[in-house]
Parts: sequence; C-alpha cells; structure tokens
Amino acid sequence: MLDSRLIKTLFLVLCIASGLVSCSSVSTDDSILLRKSTGAVGGGSVFLAVTSTQSWTLEVEYTGHQKDWLTITPTSGTGSRNSVIVSYSANEEENSRSAKIIASFP
Repeated sequence: MLDSRLIKTLFLVLCIASGLVSCSSVSTDDSILLRKSTGAVGGGSVFLAVTSTQSWTLEVEYTGHQKDWLTITPTSGTGSRNSVIVSYSANEEENSRSAKIIASFP
C-alpha cells in the first residue's frame, strides 16, 4: 500500500501539472511541459521545459493555508529553456497542499 505522504506528493505533482498554464494570448509556439511527473515524499525537485519565442514569467499561486513551500528557478526568461527547476519542501502536515504555476507570455 502506498504511503500517505507519497500519495500527497503525487497529488501535488498532478495539481502542478493540471494548472501549469494560465495565459490570455499565447501563440501556439509557447508552452511549458512538466519533464518529471513524480517527486520524492520528503521534498525535492521536478523540472519544467519552457518553449517560447518571446519573454515569459512563471509565478506560484498557493491554495490553502500553506505558503512558500514551492520555488521556481528561474522565474523569467526569453526564448526556450529546458531546465526550469521547481523545488518543493517536505509536507510536515497531514493535510494535502496544492499550488498552481502560472505562465505568462507577455
């Protein structure tokens, strides 16, 4: 049987993957892709690939009371980049947590 922390981490990754892009006017050439779909229970990192011909920014929108457990490096750039790192800390609480990564292509 899966550990409840592993299930919570997988839920987190699914939440991130499902809420990755929120844009108003994006060309079909602009996208972000989650390169790794699972993460460690005790915290860790997953990687995003950004494909764009223009500048872009990424920001975290937290839901719930837990904040500042997810970081993105770098949070902005121009053109494509295959090594955007999304790091997350261990969830020390029993409640699951979620966040959205919002991509903007101004």
